[in-house]
Amino acid sequence: MPNNSSRGKSPAVETQLRSEIASLSRQVSLDEPVRLGSESALAARFGVARNTLRSALTRLADEGLIHSEPARGWFVGTRPDAAPGANLASIVRELREEARAATPGAEFATAPGVADRFGVALHIARQALTILGTEGLLVSKHGKGWFVSEEG
Repeated sequence: MPNNSSRGKSPAVETQLRSEIASLSRQVSLDEPVRLGSESALAARFGVARNTLRSALTRLADEGLIHSEPARGWFVGTRPDAAPGANLASIVRELREEARAATPGAEFATAPGVADRFGVALHIARQALTILGTEGLLVSKHGKGWFVSEEG
């Protein structure tokens, strides 16, 4: 990467990936998913830390240019099974209603479960659950998932 500062690497990776995605979109039919690679492979390719790479990938995913599939890697375009209109705000709204109606202390969800249910990238599912956690509706139990808050 041309810029060696930590602040400069993520935008540089994002710019390079954006260019590659545009080129791929012109060259091939995107009816079939085009795999960009795993996070570890992409981080090694760009010579950056995974957190730096994730920042770039998250911005591109938020724009709908790419998506992740657990244990498979990152792909060009939106997930083929994405629910129509599924976005962070709509997912948070729906999960918020469910959390308020659920029994305190009950198991609520896992990020992969939310991602599969709504057909969105794992990072979107994590964001939705984290938002509900900051609102005090859910509590994360490491390695077990999210539970309805006993205090909410």
